[in-house]
Amino acid sequence: MSDNGPVMKVDTDAMGRTNVPGVYLAGDASGSPFQLISAASSGATAAAAIQLDLLDEEWNAAGSI
Repeated sequence: MSDNGPVMKVDTDAMGRTNVPGVYLAGDASGSPFQLISAASSGATAAAAIQLDLLDEEWNAAGSI
C-alpha cells in the first residue's frame, strides 16, 4: 500500500489499450509516476489509440458493404 492508497496494476499496451476491447487506461489510473504532465501525455496517447481504433473499425465496416 502506498501513500496514495492501494495500488492496482492493469496491463496495457503502449497506447493504453487493455485486454478488454474498447477499454483504455490513461493518467494516474495507468500507474506511477503520479504527475500531471505524465497523466496528460498518457491521456493524449490513449485518445490517439481510440481514434485509430474507431477509424479502423469504420474502415473495416465500409469494406464489408
